[in-house]
Amino acid sequence: MKKILILCVLSVFVAVAEVGARRVPRSLAFVPADSVLFFDARRGNYRLMAAAVDTALVPRPVEVEGRLRRALRKAARAWRDDVAGALNPVGGGGDALTAEQTFAAARAVRASAEMFLRTGRSCYMDVVERATANALPSALLPDAPFFERRVAAQTMLDAAGMIYATDETGVYVNLYVNSYVVIAAGDVRLTLDQVTAMPSEGRVRFRVGGLRRGTKPLALRFRLPEWQGGDAAAAGPKAEAVGTAPRPVIYVNGHETDYEVVDGYAVVERRWRNRDEVFFDFSLQPQALRRRSDGSMAWRRGPLVYLFPATALGGGLAAGAAAVPEVVADGPGPAVLRLAPGVEGRPYASVAPGRRQGLTMWCPSGGAAL
Repeated sequence: MKKILILCVLSVFVAVAEVGARRVPRSLAFVPADSVLFFDARRGNYRLMAAAVDTALVPRPVEVEGRLRRALRKAARAWRDDVAGALNPVGGGGDALTAEQTFAAARAVRASAEMFLRTGRSCYMDVVERATANALPSALLPDAPFFERRVAAQTMLDAAGMIYATDETGVYVNLYVNSYVVIAAGDVRLTLDQVTAMPSEGRVRFRVGGLRRGTKPLALRFRLPEWQGGDAAAAGPKAEAVGTAPRPVIYVNGHETDYEVVDGYAVVERRWRNRDEVFFDFSLQPQALRRRSDGSMAWRRGPLVYLFPATALGGGLAAGAAAVPEVVADGPGPAVLRLAPGVEGRPYASVAPGRRQGLTMWCPSGGAAL
């Protein structure tokens, strides 16, 4: 029965890809990494994260050839076999605590970016977000093996060229990172100033600039993450999300704006003007992932997956365990989750591979009523 369920989940990815292929413009392409500037010197700066490991690294652009249905089917099968079957909550493969994650996460990012270009579906960029928020930053920590650090650094640098994409009708915002981008692709020419403290805070703000006089209406497409009312297909075959978060309210120049959801993106199309502003808030309430094999729970806040002390959970959660973990502020970085008195979790991204001993991602389901 479990095998049938997993095959059904994997088939969703392939079916989604094939449906999307017939509507994706052939001009869909990523905005090059060199067009993106990062503001934050500490977190979310993909370029500095890579340079801290090897200053000689250069971003590798992602492109695809052959977007006909036959080529898509072949790519979808390869993605299903190489990525989807092993995908775990941190964006790598296999057991996230004992198996090496760097190379699986790097493959997942590259393959998922290619599938996005073939389909325009948000679920593939959800996988990129998952890996760049969890598995890859963990591999960049100083006590990780150097070769793994270098692979992770290269992939993070490549991801700088996946934050934005364009087609002939407008712009896709794929990843939420404090950044500034200059976009010049065909008739789509503008700048976007993205201001956010994601994933520590849920507010995301954009300012439009660089538009020429007489610019035609453009579509700005904002990815709705799988954890925020987006494409549930990205939950993967090993775990399922418990509950859903409401989609965000989008404001343009301070006014609530209706939007259409297409392929997992909130689409706002209008004749934009310089200095127009868009903002919305993602809910960062903790959300549970239920493991299909035994019903145990993993906890995440936004894209960040958390680890807990295994010894504190060995005999089940304390009687006073909360139904949902308490969010505990811990300085300017990501918050700590308190699952029960004395049982606190920290992000997977903050734990190097060699320091995962004694920690667990999966908590007994009996202690927390959901």
